[in-house]
Amino acid sequence: MSAAAVVGHHSLTVGGPFGVYGLQFGSGKYASASTAISGNASRTYLVFVKPTKTLGYAWGTAVIPLFCSGTTATNQDFTLRYYGSITASSCYLAFNGWSNDFNHYITLEAEVWTCIAVTYDGAKVKLFVNGVQPISGTGVPAEKATPALNTAVGPLRFGTDHNGNSTGATFAGFRVETVALTATQIQSTMSTLLPPHASLYAQWPLTEGNGASADDNSGNNRTLTLVGSPVWVNL
Repeated sequence: MSAAAVVGHHSLTVGGPFGVYGLQFGSGKYASASTAISGNASRTYLVFVKPTKTLGYAWGTAVIPLFCSGTTATNQDFTLRYYGSITASSCYLAFNGWSNDFNHYITLEAEVWTCIAVTYDGAKVKLFVNGVQPISGTGVPAEKATPALNTAVGPLRFGTDHNGNSTGATFAGFRVETVALTATQIQSTMSTLLPPHASLYAQWPLTEGNGASADDNSGNNRTLTLVGSPVWVNL
């Protein structure tokens, strides 16, 4: 089961998140896996988010923490947040948090599923929105060379950050790969429940519909713990 197809950013038709349910996060509500990819290994983090609100905030407000792992120490943080503002032109996605080691201006749509993916290939971080790499008004793609990245060992958390921020949004389609996927690979698989394969680190289809945990069906048994009793919702 998946959500009905919608036309998202860049007019790309998005099939919605894979799986059966989503999780509605809010204050103190998020999901956590006990381990995450560490060091400078390649990776792809992918998640679908449907915000309740993406505009109308004071500038700089951390509206939606998408995921975080590692620590806040320099080059040991692998975190992505969406910062809302009063106007669409002031909203942006920032990688590595407050230091803005990487950021790109884009406005998420309220009550619309958007797939956010971030890849790292050992030398460069890239951002993809619905499988498309955004380009700034000056022609700069949403990427940054970060060869010094050495993520600390620690848990992976969705819907919160190192400072405990959380917000009102529905999340689904959680997936982690141990390779840096290309735009084509992301577009062709983001709405599909994948079978176990060598690079699939974890995938949580959220089939349970209730409870305080979600099973990983990658074959690696990386259970997702649900903190603060997020609400299960049908896709």
